[in-house]
Amino acid sequence: QQTSGINYSPDADLMAENEYLIWSLLKLSKTNGATSFHITCSTSPEENAGRLAEELDAVLKLPRIGSYGSNFKTLLTNLQKLAEAATGAGEKEVGKLATKAASAVKPGNWPVLASNRAGGAFRKLQELLLIAAQAGDDNGSGQKHVYAAHAYTVTGATFLGADGKDAGVNLQNYRTQSAKIDPKKSSVGLRNPHGANEPNPTGKDQAEDGRFDLSLDQFIRAFATMEVVGVKK
Repeated sequence: QQTSGINYSPDADLMAENEYLIWSLLKLSKTNGATSFHITCSTSPEENAGRLAEELDAVLKLPRIGSYGSNFKTLLTNLQKLAEAATGAGEKEVGKLATKAASAVKPGNWPVLASNRAGGAFRKLQELLLIAAQAGDDNGSGQKHVYAAHAYTVTGATFLGADGKDAGVNLQNYRTQSAKIDPKKSSVGLRNPHGANEPNPTGKDQAEDGRFDLSLDQFIRAFATMEVVGVKK
């Protein structure tokens, strides 16, 4: 068993920063025969708060952030302060962030967060806010992304290039060819072991079996840690 970090920051080269993750996902997709290979992934409320603080910092530096109104900018500034306070803090600060995040993502309150404006920066922010809003509680219906303090099983991965076709990356060439992977078009399959509670940014009723896909970009942003286990048969 090996535990490894999943590296994310708003401006990072996600493929270059996550070689072991790419190798592990390729291994999972290709393994058969003598070895059973398993990956689980998770994050914590504090780790998510740290990523949220970084994402908020990047959004607040956007050239036209002021065009969305002073109230929106004030909201983001206040969320950033709460996220910074919750990073490495206790339940009280995490709870404060959860309350503010839940209000921010509530349908109708700030529609811009569910939009594709600013090159998708607000949707990225919405996903991290949804994780913060739940504060680790896998508690059923309602708005959600993935839960902090909860492990998910990785069921597979597909690596595509910018043209939407197979990126041609394998276990032999991934170190030199990973730049061909488009993280927004590639995907990772996941399963919630509770058999329900898939990502649901709107909170509307949906059929659930616990299985869902995230883009590789979403996966790297949402999860901070993975555990890789190889079991010989």
